Amino acid sequence: MSHTTPPTPLNIPIRDYLDQTKYVTEELINLLNKVETDWANIYHKVGVIPMYQNNARVYSQFAQMLRTDGQPEESFDYVSRAAEHAQTAGTYQQQVQATQAYYNNALLIKNSPLESIAQALLQIGKQGISSRYGKSKKNCSQALSDARRIMPTISTANVSLLDVIWAGRNQSIHFEDKSFNQPTVDCFKELLKDTGKLFQDLKGYDNGENKAMEIVRILGWTDYSKYENDLMSLSI
Repeated sequence: MSHTTPPTPLNIPIRDYLDQTKYVTEELINLLNKVETDWANIYHKVGVIPMYQNNARVYSQFAQMLRTDGQPEESFDYVSRAAEHAQTAGTYQQQVQATQAYYNNALLIKNSPLESIAQALLQIGKQGISSRYGKSKKNCSQALSDARRIMPTISTANVSLLDVIWAGRNQSIHFEDKSFNQPTVDCFKELLKDTGKLFQDLKGYDNGENKAMEIVRILGWTDYSKYENDLMSLSI
């Protein structure tokens, strides 16, 4: 006997949907913030380890020169500095290795766990809208228009909150194909007109890069209350 997943019922009020999915959504956001913190930490340390290693070498060489010149006290000071920088480099290396082992090195790949978690968050948000209005973005737009509800816009670009949620979710699902429907392309092109770093980080969306995390940052969905308020702004 085959088993099929029952379809998600329509016309679920967004408030009810938020209540039903609050736990998993908050857990996703908490995980997203943890992974992002770990990601930033590991990239910072990977970047500065060579500097500390180089400093240690330079101080050691200078200490050797001072000893040769008969200045042992001054030499000792630079030996101490060399040891401090070498110790910092070693500590950072251990911390980086521990973080890499925890994530099985996945943090260092281009489409990292950040993007996968962000994609899941975008999917939940989009599903909340679909469960209320139907699978088509047009249905949602029409319902809000009929209710004379004006959708918030994102940045200075001519795109609505609904556009960004929908296009961001679609891009993150199909990024490997490098082929998207026209509304998704149009939305990303509009967002890229904004010169701010958050928006310019969307470059590469059409070249095999998952931009789910970048969209989540633009939406501000690293905070549950912002996610909740955005979905409620699309509720009638």
